[in-house]
Amino acid sequence: MGENIPYSLYRMDWMHSRAPVAMDRPKLQLTPSEYFRRNFAITTSGVNWHPALEFCIEVLGADNVMWAVDYPYQETHEAVRFMDEAPISDAVKAKIYHGNAERVFGIPSR
Repeated sequence: MGENIPYSLYRMDWMHSRAPVAMDRPKLQLTPSEYFRRNFAITTSGVNWHPALEFCIEVLGADNVMWAVDYPYQETHEAVRFMDEAPISDAVKAKIYHGNAERVFGIPSR
């Protein structure tokens, strides 16, 4: 789930808004969280917990979350069951299961 970065985005934005801009550093045009959303996708790997999934979808958007298995450290069947039972729509599941990876990695969809 993004190595816990999604949980820190509020704090990064808050601190950035209060940090003075040094003379040798340009002012950012966007917040740190917006740069993160525009440039990173996260995976579910190793965090088979619905509240974390729902939070990451809310904070990053469903287009920035990809399903993954933390093999060999966690069980594949558990990760599949986690996504199959996730309290999200079938359309969002399809994005997370395969659609986002197809888009991010340029994999032709079938």
